[in-house]
Amino acid sequence: MATLSPVLASADKVRPFELFFDLVFAFSLIQTTNAIVEDDDLLGVIHGLVVLAIVWFIWVAFTSLANFGPAASTRRDWRPPVFVLAMGLMLLVDISIPTAFWENDRLFAYSVAALFLIWFVAMVKAVDGTPGLHGDVVRMGIAGGLLPLMLIVSTYIVDTTLSVVLLSVGFLGIVLASVVSRDKRWPIGREHLTERYELFIIIALGESLISIGLGATTAERTPQLVIAILIAVALVAVMWRTYLVGVAEAGRTRLRVLSHAQAWRFTRIAYVLLHLVLAAGIIAVAAGLKVSMKDVLTPVAPLFGGVLILGLVTFLLAIMVFRYTVTQRFEWWRLAPLTALLLVWLLAGRAPDIVFLALTTVVAAVGSLPDLRLQTVEAADAEQS
Repeated sequence: MATLSPVLASADKVRPFELFFDLVFAFSLIQTTNAIVEDDDLLGVIHGLVVLAIVWFIWVAFTSLANFGPAASTRRDWRPPVFVLAMGLMLLVDISIPTAFWENDRLFAYSVAALFLIWFVAMVKAVDGTPGLHGDVVRMGIAGGLLPLMLIVSTYIVDTTLSVVLLSVGFLGIVLASVVSRDKRWPIGREHLTERYELFIIIALGESLISIGLGATTAERTPQLVIAILIAVALVAVMWRTYLVGVAEAGRTRLRVLSHAQAWRFTRIAYVLLHLVLAAGIIAVAAGLKVSMKDVLTPVAPLFGGVLILGLVTFLLAIMVFRYTVTQRFEWWRLAPLTALLLVWLLAGRAPDIVFLALTTVVAAVGSLPDLRLQTVEAADAEQS
């Protein structure tokens, strides 16, 4: 186990200013889902997922800042006002999400750049007085700064292909920023980290419930609509239960037994990367549910039927990979509900929405049943160890 710096300390619990900070990301996810639905084509889905990735890495950056910071015994915590300022800038990002990229929206690009700058300055201050960590911060800043730089440059370029290349370079910089850290003295609050990522997934699932409600507000009030709403809520509940058992509890247990270096590697893959995939799957499901609520007695548009199913498949695949990082073995039985969901899409994709949703929810619920037994077995193993 690495020795923590006397200046830096890992967080032992989620602070109130972090929960306050998360509120603005609820709006981010609503705007992202709305952008997918309103664009109403495959390019719009890509638009929403790219925006989600940018929003995600902003959240990860500030969550990392909150996961460690000034120890209570050495200095007063200066981070709450920094997070409040970041919230204001994040709102500017949110309101420009619908036009981001399409209209070379510079408000989106410059707001992301300002958030990066605030994070970088805060990171430099956080490691002040801790030898060896400034080099890590500079390397992360150079690599991570490629994304906001490429975003700004792309707003002045009309060639779509070149803009895509620039954004790809920017995302490559984000990947590099996550691996260039060389110093092993970075503290990590394990319980804090797992709780923060679980909270983001709750926010994303909450956005799914909001999407159900928003879609239903424009529909005719019928008994079929009431039933469809209850089915859609059940699907979201199944997703939450599957995440809780397969990811949240398993990840928390795994982190407790890993060495410091192992915990950092596990965090990068299982939380920073795979939780982005989980969130993307949830947002895709949210978009599909929103559209399906508008008229539950007619078939959902083929695009959004596919978005819903593929979003759910992506969500379950990410859980399967997460489980592998925890247990180091593939749980092949998890492929059964994935296959069944694809068959539902193929065979019932043109059925009325209420039927399509019912079949999808039944398959997801039945596919999650083995997790209940798995939870019991893992709990018993944890007690014995």
